[in-house]
Amino acid sequence: MITGFLHQIQLSVFVKAVGMGYFLGILFSFLMLITFGFRKRALPYFIRDVIFFIISAFLCFIFSLKYCSGMPRFYVSAGELIGFLVFFLFPGK
Repeated sequence: MITGFLHQIQLSVFVKAVGMGYFLGILFSFLMLITFGFRKRALPYFIRDVIFFIISAFLCFIFSLKYCSGMPRFYVSAGELIGFLVFFLFPGK
């Protein structure tokens, strides 16, 4: 499956990556809601960002292992970024 990588498989993985990016946008919004009540200090926001980066790195790594055998693919990263941006452009406002 990995050596040939047909266009249909690439498109399927890209769409799943967009869904993963959308989920990461929901996760980030949830973490923003948790830190919404804190005062204007920098530490809760820093901790929120570190937690989000750790969780998203882990999820993206697991996604890459499952669908690309751990090989970095540009269209997977682009799909996750597009999904994240789509969430914040439309329902994330």
